Order: sequence, then C-alpha cells, then structure tokens
Amino acid sequence: MAKRWSKLKKEIESLFEPELRLDLHCVDVNRSIDAKNGNSGEGLSMLSLGNYFVNLNQETIWNFPKDFKEPSFEKWPDGNPWKYSVSEINLLVRDYIDTPKDKLLNQEFEEDLFGLTKILLAADRRISMNKLQDYFKQNPNECGLKVLNQRASNKSSNTDAASSAGS
Repeated sequence: MAKRWSKLKKEIESLFEPELRLDLHCVDVNRSIDAKNGNSGEGLSMLSLGNYFVNLNQETIWNFPKDFKEPSFEKWPDGNPWKYSVSEINLLVRDYIDTPKDKLLNQEFEEDLFGLTKILLAADRRISMNKLQDYFKQNPNECGLKVLNQRASNKSSNTDAASSAGS
C-alpha cells in the first residue's frame, strides 16, 4: 500500500493551495477477523484498515476512524466501522482527483460518509475563494471551514506583505 498511497497523496496534495500547510496521512492497519464475528465462517482472515488523518498546520483536524467511532454513527456500512477499509477512502480520493474542476462544487460524492471531500474542496487551489465561501454558506462543514479560513488568512497575509513591500 505504501507506494500507491504515496503516489495518491502526492497527486491530491498537488491540488492544494501552495501556502496551505495541509497534509493527508494514511497508516495501514491489519486486523484479523474471527469467523464467529461475521466473516462467513471462513476462520481467521485479515482486513486492511486505514487510519487516515488530516493535519492543518500540524494540528489534526480530521481523523478516521477515531472521530467516527460512536456506535450511534448511522453512516457505517451495516453498522460496522470495520467494514470500511483503506481502499474505499483511496477510491474516494481518486474520484475527487478525477472529477473535472467545474463539476466539483456540484458533485455528490456518495462514498464520502465522513466529510473528507469538504476538506479537499476548501484546499483546492483550482476553486476561487468566492465560490468556496458561497459553497460553505450552503454546505457548512467544521473541518472544511477551518481549511477555508486558514486559506483566507494566508491570502490576506500575502496581500499585506505585498503592499508593504511596494511602499
């Protein structure tokens, strides 16, 4: 998984606003599943799970599955957090990358049960700040707004620095 994830990570992070200190990380975790716990009576088997997290300025703002472990979280497939694996989030990231930029704000990422695409949208340098601000007024998301606010803060800092240099 390391090579595939590193390539995917590099590709998605290349879409981020350059001044934004946003990093995606994935740690592969293998978990053995016992037959009596629902793997169709096949004995022990290994399931590749991912621990994904997103850091903004070295602060973790999104952590999967830790942030979503509540038993009442209604979006888990079959009510089981361990049925959602590494490949599904990787496919979601790949789907985001492959979506044309003019369709991103209207695209419904049905596989995104956890709000990751909102963070990706807020960081995406291909989308203007005005469009993103309008989007997040209609679709509020705590993590996405953190990224968008940091991005806006970076822009205003750069504008201030440029005007000071011109004085």
